[in-house]
Amino acid sequence: GFDNLQAGLATGDTPLTITLPWGAETALKGPFFADIFVVDPVAGIASYQGPLMSVVGLTDNIVFPQPQAGQSFLTYHPGEVEKLIELPADHVFDILGEGPDDLDDAIAWGLAWLQATI
Repeated sequence: GFDNLQAGLATGDTPLTITLPWGAETALKGPFFADIFVVDPVAGIASYQGPLMSVVGLTDNIVFPQPQAGQSFLTYHPGEVEKLIELPADHVFDILGEGPDDLDDAIAWGLAWLQATI
């Protein structure tokens, strides 16, 4: 959230412990938060010519809105082989609430994609 972002930018090399939306804790230093403003994964995909699959959770409230955020990777991908997979899941594919079914689906899609494109 915004409060963590502000605090993280001010920490420098002192780790800031934050609680992730699913309850786990992690410690991050200032450079992580600064990179949020200089690293653009969608821009990075613009030079990747290989096959690309984007798997999104439609109820993801961390990377949102979905499926539009996932589609943006395909929009800027110059390669021809693309696939967008939309699952009825959150950012961690519901492993903390509903169980592993959506994560299992994401893994199955990923394995099938690798077999088809490698």
